[in-house]
Amino acid sequence: MFVPLHVGFAENPGFGSWQFEPTVVIGVALAGFLYFRWIRQFERSHPGEQGASAAKQVSFGLGLATFVIALLSPVDVLGSYLLTMHMTQHILLTIVGPPLLLAGLSASMVQRWTELGRAWDVWRILTKPVVAFILFNALFSLMHLPVFYNVILRNEIVHIATHLTLIGAALLSWWSVLAPGRQFGELSQAMKGIYLLAHTVSGQIVGAIITFASASSILYVEYTHAPERVWGLSLTTDQEIGGLLMWIGVGTFYMLAAGVGFYRWADEADSRERSRITKPKPVQ
Repeated sequence: MFVPLHVGFAENPGFGSWQFEPTVVIGVALAGFLYFRWIRQFERSHPGEQGASAAKQVSFGLGLATFVIALLSPVDVLGSYLLTMHMTQHILLTIVGPPLLLAGLSASMVQRWTELGRAWDVWRILTKPVVAFILFNALFSLMHLPVFYNVILRNEIVHIATHLTLIGAALLSWWSVLAPGRQFGELSQAMKGIYLLAHTVSGQIVGAIITFASASSILYVEYTHAPERVWGLSLTTDQEIGGLLMWIGVGTFYMLAAGVGFYRWADEADSRERSRITKPKPVQ
C-alpha cells in the first residue's frame, strides 16, 4: 500500500505501508547517478585507476538504501503513531545512512571537491570536530524537547526541514571520522575514539530523561491523537522504548565505533614499535 508522505495517518498502518514521495526518489536517484557517473568519468580519464573501490561503491549504495528505508518505508508511516519508530528513523538518518555515504567517498573524489574554493573552505570550517560536534548534538538535543518535537510531528514543512537539517548535521559530525585522508580533515585513530565517545553524552542524557519521564507523563502529546495504538503498545510503553533506543542503542553504537578507533590506534602504535625493534641497526 502506498500512502502520501507526512500528511497524517495511514488507514492501515503496518509493514505494507510504503510511500512514494517524488522528492525523495529523485534525490536518491540523482545522488546515485552523479556518484557512479563521476567514477566512470574518472576511470576513463585515468586508465588503470579506480575512481572508488568496490567496497566504497557498496557502502555508498547501502547509504542511499538506508535513506529510502527511513523516508519511504513503513518506518516513516509508523513514526506518526509510535515514538519508537520515529526514534528508529532518526537512528537511520543520523548514525547509519550518513557514515555509509561518507565511507563511500574516495580520496580522488574529495580531492576534486577541494577545487571548489570558498565552498570547500566553508565545508572545512563546519566539519572541524568541535564545530560539527556542537552543531549536531545541539540540534539533536533541542529537537527532542517536547515544545519542538510536537511541532515537528504536527507540521509537514517543519518535519521535512528537520529531517534535512538532521541529515546535514550528521554528515558534518561524521566527516572527521570518515574523511578519506588526514589532508581532508580526518582525525587520528585515538582522537576518533575520544570524539565518538563524546557523542554518547547528549543521546544518553536525553534518552534517560525520556525513559524516566514515562513513569509520570507523556512528553509528546501528538502521539495521543493517533487513531489507534499500533502493535498494542501503550503511550507509556512506547515512550519508554523510544527513550531506551536513544539512551542505550545510540550510546552503544557510538561506544562500539569509539572502540574501533582505539583498537586501530593501539594496532598502529604496536606496528610502529615492532618496526622500530626489528629495524636493522646501522653498521658501525
